[in-house]
Amino acid sequence: MSSKPFIVWHDELAIGIEPFDREHRDMVDAINHLHSLGSSEGDAAAFSAAVDRLIRIAEDHFTHEERVLRHHRCPNLVMHQREHDELLDDVTALRLLGNDPKEVANMLQMLRDWLFDHVVHFDRGYHDCLKGKEIR
Repeated sequence: MSSKPFIVWHDELAIGIEPFDREHRDMVDAINHLHSLGSSEGDAAAFSAAVDRLIRIAEDHFTHEERVLRHHRCPNLVMHQREHDELLDDVTALRLLGNDPKEVANMLQMLRDWLFDHVVHFDRGYHDCLKGKEIR
């Protein structure tokens, strides 16, 4: 695989809320690691562990984000949760695609597109709701 990251973190992905930006970077790193593995053809255990890591990072981030949004009564929480649930379903599907490099590549492309779209169109939408508030 290429030494260039599949997803390069840049300012367009930052939403200006440091804990969430850090968690988004962790998701980018996890997707990049999966991309570097390609599929489970080479090392099924490593691929499975990388999928599990991405699921864990995504679940932790989504739980954190949804808790903060609920606490501060930010709008559109239900729609935001639906988006999160759909991504978790897709990431979980990677387990089933692990030995098909073409399907894994398609899924990783979809994850990259989802991440960009979600951050830009959903996560940035709650910036005003959280502006000036302490986020833990």
